[in-house]
Amino acid sequence: MASEQRTHAAGETERRRLQRSPIVIAFAASAVLIAGFAVYRFFFVKAEAPTVRARTIVPVSAAEQPVHGEASTERDAAAQTTSFITLAPTETMLSTLSFDFDGDMFDDQIVAVRKADSQHIFLIVGLYVPERHTYVRRAEIDTGISRSRTLSYVGLDVVGDHSMTLVYQGIRDDARSIMRFYRWTQHAGTATLSLIGDFESDGALFIQRADRSTSYELLRDTGESYAVWVYSSEPTDAGASSAQIQTQYNWNARTERYEQTQQVRIGGSALVQRERARIQDGTVETFAAFLDGLWYKTVDESSSLRHLYFDFAAHEIVFLYADSQEVYRWEESTLHRTGMYLTGTNAAIANLRRRLDVTLVGVDTVRMRIIDDVRTLVREPTLWDGEYRKLSLGADFSSDAVERASVAAFDEALNAGPAWIAQNAYQFTFTDGAYTLSAADEDDSGLYRSFLIGSTPVIQFLSSTGRAFLSHAYRMEFGQSATAARSTTVATPHDVIVLTPVYIQPNGVVDREGIVLSLSRAVPSQ
Repeated sequence: MASEQRTHAAGETERRRLQRSPIVIAFAASAVLIAGFAVYRFFFVKAEAPTVRARTIVPVSAAEQPVHGEASTERDAAAQTTSFITLAPTETMLSTLSFDFDGDMFDDQIVAVRKADSQHIFLIVGLYVPERHTYVRRAEIDTGISRSRTLSYVGLDVVGDHSMTLVYQGIRDDARSIMRFYRWTQHAGTATLSLIGDFESDGALFIQRADRSTSYELLRDTGESYAVWVYSSEPTDAGASSAQIQTQYNWNARTERYEQTQQVRIGGSALVQRERARIQDGTVETFAAFLDGLWYKTVDESSSLRHLYFDFAAHEIVFLYADSQEVYRWEESTLHRTGMYLTGTNAAIANLRRRLDVTLVGVDTVRMRIIDDVRTLVREPTLWDGEYRKLSLGADFSSDAVERASVAAFDEALNAGPAWIAQNAYQFTFTDGAYTLSAADEDDSGLYRSFLIGSTPVIQFLSSTGRAFLSHAYRMEFGQSATAARSTTVATPHDVIVLTPVYIQPNGVVDREGIVLSLSRAVPSQ
């Protein structure tokens, strides 16, 4: 009996042990897994260092605060910009630009930042390393510019060898404009950031782009390098500006730098100097009042004129071409020694900005340099660059204005004869509204009509042969022949009529490109 009890007890113990075995195995397996994961984390996984994320901050003055209900597209777009370069905690990102800087067929990144210990904006150069799939911070550039809205930078092939150059320009606090070129170069197996162009001026400076061949566009050949033009004023002993110095810089492949190739002194007349002194009294309001109104581009190869309209009171700059117009909000104005820099934002597209460099040339003429948003690579020069003249529809109060405005005086002179000679090659005859033209290679005839546009006498020709030699309208002015000018006797009145090609506008005329005809009375044969 006792033997049976011991046997039963042993069986019960074995049964209970077998029931506990799966639980023990589960706990043991869990312990092994936890221990294995801890060993893997400790020996094989490195802790990631905290990454400093760049914040995008666009400086905004009180005057630039958006009105209620207006969307700030520019700031929304800027907020989405990301720096692939690790920035320091004291650096605040303003904008970025991507292009292949080192020529390895991978896009690198340039980041504009502000540092906590400096007023200047810095450009951080980050090169992409494909083996590590990351961007490495390689260099930083102190631009010397503190106002972010005056800074522009872009990657451009200025040399023409298909390698990109970092170009930046802007305005310093002393109102001087600067432009600098940087290239990533290889010397003795070492890659370095090289300054190949350093330009500074109290006036305008710009890149003169050259036409490049199709072979260059197809990467089959190199292209012509771009020249740089710098306009600066020549100070006198009294510190006043007496003339402009126009300096040209070109790329020197031997020294691998931009060097001066020519310099021209552009003298200013006393009238221009007085006008410059009047409008440049150190205030933006005076120069803006000079700009107020409509200006037209004097040299334009297109079929329609380009106009700029400045309205300082409404803070608007309007670009007019053919039947289209673009309105920009006039935001910032900075005077320089020979003119003024303007910054405008497109009224319809808030992230599209333009900067205008306006240089005074004459009492009614300025030179405009238009700069679009440079973060967009534009290979062609802007068609808005050039000289502009102010369109004045008022009367001309010069001493002979009344005489010039008399169409009858011109008609009487043209029909009085004898024949008229132009450029010593063309002979004109006018008789009661008809004309004939004869030359070695030109024969034409037809009708003409003279009339007033505003206060300007104008003549138009209608050819009966369909020739295009006299296809324009012409502004008429009386002149004087060289023989009469040298004579001590009284000159024959109205012995020269100057015909200048013009565009006809509803309330006036503006000069256009074309041959200016100087008609002189033919000397009667003896």
